[in-house]
Amino acid sequence: MKIGFIGLGTMGSAMCQNITRKHDDSVFAYDIRPDALEAAVSQGAVACTSAAEIARRADLIFTMVQTSLQVLSIYEEMLPELNEEKICVDMSTIYPDVTLRVHHMLEEKGTAFLDAPVVRSKGEAIMGTVGIYVGGDWDVYQKIRPILAYMGRSLIHIGGVGSGIIMNICHNVAVAQIQNAVNEALALAESQNIDMDRFAAALSYGGGQNAYLDAKLTKLETEDFTPEYSVDQMTKAIRICERFADMNDMDLPGMKAAQAVYKKAGEEGMGGEDYCATVKIVRSMIHSHADTDGKEIY
Repeated sequence: MKIGFIGLGTMGSAMCQNITRKHDDSVFAYDIRPDALEAAVSQGAVACTSAAEIARRADLIFTMVQTSLQVLSIYEEMLPELNEEKICVDMSTIYPDVTLRVHHMLEEKGTAFLDAPVVRSKGEAIMGTVGIYVGGDWDVYQKIRPILAYMGRSLIHIGGVGSGIIMNICHNVAVAQIQNAVNEALALAESQNIDMDRFAAALSYGGGQNAYLDAKLTKLETEDFTPEYSVDQMTKAIRICERFADMNDMDLPGMKAAQAVYKKAGEEGMGGEDYCATVKIVRSMIHSHADTDGKEIY
């Protein structure tokens, strides 16, 4: 099976590299940035000059790009080259209604389509251990599951087309709120001279232990905000959740609280920093609202 991969950004480049290294047939790659494409070629991929060429040459096509508009543009370009023999998998984090729109486009050509967004960050993408949430036909998923396993260790079929991206939304909004809770609790602990190591250890003794703090403790302690998953990326993820909630007439107050923190982080020019850097915003927000008039409150 010949594979095509479109979108060689932070995550996509690592995912494509894992496929190239582990697959025993041709892997075709395309990105609008020449340097990203050259890097993929140096790792064994075959360069293509367009998304249409990828669609023409590959049997299984993965897309991993930044925006819903980019996804639409790519699939519109590929459409004349697609047929019932090909399979397309979009791994981008985009609006669910756009996922369904792409599905309906491909359905008319008889082309199988799965949505398979990923969770975790750059380090896991390099190691081939991202989580992948799959929406679409079960038999198609089973057919390409070994190839998905080149990229991810944790694979789960959620349901029909669109359910993968909806689960991705659920995951991201949960992470944003867990992070916000950790940041607030940490700022409170620090205000009472509890150091970060003891804070993390004490949380682990009860119900407060969480994967976010376990993963980010060293970065928080050293204030190393080199991005693995950036403030801008989480801001985008929350924006997608907000749009989905609005379209379904849902009110998510916890999401809005996290969104306010990310909005402030963007205003402060932190968009390129790792998303754990929002602890700085929460610290400043908490201290700016501290009660300093000395009155009794009990």
